Amino acid sequence: MLSSLLPDILNPNKEEYSAPNGPGYASPAEACKGPREKYLFITCPSSEPEKAPDAVVTIDVDPKSETYGQAVCKLMMPNLGDEIHHMGWNICSSCHGC
Repeated sequence: MLSSLLPDILNPNKEEYSAPNGPGYASPAEACKGPREKYLFITCPSSEPEKAPDAVVTIDVDPKSETYGQAVCKLMMPNLGDEIHHMGWNICSSCHGC
């Protein structure tokens, strides 16, 4: 997978990365220098938002795990129209150093 190669591509000399001073890293490139994530949280907007709520699915991305590559949790939002698609990288870049 390309995503597993990104840390080596962006940080070929394995130099140290700076620890964040807030809820994230200063940039995507800086985040790639950090430790590899063990889980991905995928937002899943409903295909029928007027009938069913959105969800967040957790995927195990730890190659050493028995459940690697599998969905390990599905969290349904409690309400219709919760607009789960309104989340993303902006917290990392806009709040860095807070």
